[in-house]
Amino acid sequence: FQLINKIQKIEHQFLSIIECEPMGANDLGKAIMLRHESGNLKFKLGKQAENQIRPWVKARLFSRYFAYTKGNIGITLQAWIHNITHFSNGVIYIKPPHKPDLGKLEQLETDWYIAIVQIILHRRVTVDKFSRIMRINREQAAWQLEELFRAGILTEQGKKIFEIHPVIYPHIMDKLTEMKLI
Repeated sequence: FQLINKIQKIEHQFLSIIECEPMGANDLGKAIMLRHESGNLKFKLGKQAENQIRPWVKARLFSRYFAYTKGNIGITLQAWIHNITHFSNGVIYIKPPHKPDLGKLEQLETDWYIAIVQIILHRRVTVDKFSRIMRINREQAAWQLEELFRAGILTEQGKKIFEIHPVIYPHIMDKLTEMKLI
């Protein structure tokens, strides 16, 4: 909203703007556990079974999720699933989230930054849509999307529909904001 509002003032077109504040670590923990328990599965963190994990260890785990996602519940739930290392006999084995290394983002060419920002603004793109947005031919668009996909920046939703990978989305947003591109 803030980005669009900078480009084209739209704030006066609405009756009201509802601000959705991030959830706290405690609330994120409750939400994760509610969703987890709905599957009737147990989990292990490292070698510790769910019922053996001390409260302060659980609190630290959910604090890491909060730091990782900045309180965004959707990304938190995606990260929880992403951090499942394996499943066996009704038990999921999880690891704590860790921030990906985004140092290589600083070395990208300007065209790649523009492409990433455009995909963020449009949420999902096909090759044809990306070609129109970027004003490049279809082959160039397909190649660029494939490169971003192989780099782990994009994920494929459905057949050839691409979006920013939800696990790294908040970190890419932070980096692009820090670089004043968003």
